[in-house]
Amino acid sequence: MAAMITVIKKIRNFLFLRVRAVSYRVLRLLNPEYQGSGGAAGAVAVAAAGSARQAMLIRRAVLLNSDNAEINAETLMFSLKGMGFDAQETQFLLGLLKLGPELTAWELADRLESALRCTLAQEESPLHLGLYAKYLQHKREVLENKRAYLPAGRFNPDAVFWPDPTDASNGRSLYTELPVAKRTPIIDRSTKIVSAGSCFATEIAHYLIGNGYNYLVTEGNGGRDEKYEVLGMEGLPNASAAWGIIFNTPSFRQLVEKAFGQRELPRIVWSQPHKGENLFFDPFRENVAFRSLADYEENHAQHIAAARRAFEEMDVFIITLGLNEVWSFAADGAVFSRSPWRIAPSLIRRNILTVEENVNDLLLMAEILRRFNPGVKIICTVSPVPLHATFRGDEHHIVAANAHSKAVLRVAAEEFVRRCPETYYFPSYEIVTVCTENPWAPDQRHVSRDAVAKVMSAFAQMYVQ
Repeated sequence: MAAMITVIKKIRNFLFLRVRAVSYRVLRLLNPEYQGSGGAAGAVAVAAAGSARQAMLIRRAVLLNSDNAEINAETLMFSLKGMGFDAQETQFLLGLLKLGPELTAWELADRLESALRCTLAQEESPLHLGLYAKYLQHKREVLENKRAYLPAGRFNPDAVFWPDPTDASNGRSLYTELPVAKRTPIIDRSTKIVSAGSCFATEIAHYLIGNGYNYLVTEGNGGRDEKYEVLGMEGLPNASAAWGIIFNTPSFRQLVEKAFGQRELPRIVWSQPHKGENLFFDPFRENVAFRSLADYEENHAQHIAAARRAFEEMDVFIITLGLNEVWSFAADGAVFSRSPWRIAPSLIRRNILTVEENVNDLLLMAEILRRFNPGVKIICTVSPVPLHATFRGDEHHIVAANAHSKAVLRVAAEEFVRRCPETYYFPSYEIVTVCTENPWAPDQRHVSRDAVAKVMSAFAQMYVQ
């Protein structure tokens, strides 16, 4: 065994020396002035001769408080790798640079830019252009790093540091803060706005209507003398086309699929007594009641047409995400708007959506919408209203289940906005749950009037021209 180890070591050392010798020859070809020893450049060849992983090692402590600090050969290789250059590109760059025994990170960047500009002036090859593009990207990142925590130069300088009323240099109260970082003025009084979502979305709809915005309504609340009625909504509509309250992301997708003929949902309803009469309910239109199955059938096509008209005509679509615990029909996966209070238990199943499942539903919703309405802009927010109940009660208290649900939806909203163009996140959830001192109505679940007013003040500041 000992003899075998000795042989392996001899082979490893032989290969190392051969690679180092080849590296010296490559460097001489790339840079005729390179002599193979002395200064940072000589030591660089030794560091570059090992594997990529070894080339990244910094074996001695180096103090780098700023870009004006001197770097050694190992740190030089580490820096070039951090700029995005691969091993082959690094060797090429070392041939361009004239490196002395002392070098700072700032000098490295300065010399690198000068060398790349010079090579581009001589020949705009794909290699030279690619190297220069990588350098410019690195330069932009450095500038962003330098201003990462600087309040100056931002739309809202208070966006960087957490409020602290006990700090004289800060002096801000969390409860007077509006968490607005930038303006995206996409709304004026003529902008056609459509909204859908949880009961908090109803608050947004009522505010927009009451304050003179162009809230698009293609199907109202109905009533006792009509084929349907949105219960508890005798006044202003809670949605643009009587689709009721929508709590989960698959329901947004299904609504758009249904409106544009991409999917037909099963026509299964449940009945429930309400104020002395037996009403019928569509599991995909929460809180929308029918007085007979015939009324349901007659309104079905009319509702789909009204939903499509709203989606085709709107300029801005506001969606409010509410729940992460979903129920669906086991046969086809059609998801209920909320909970199947009266549907036969043998027909349904329950599920807890992941972040990626939520994001995928939202992206598909947006893709279908923009196929028929290419210019629509989307504002996405998360409802602060907690879950009314959880089906995870054996393992999670409702408070913990709610925290999980909102966390997943908040991350999903962020990912959706990041991946989907012309889509914006509105922090109503944060305004209510963090930035309002008394956010709740007496039931400790629905939002107080003060909280709604604060949310809409932020909305106007962010989006209204």
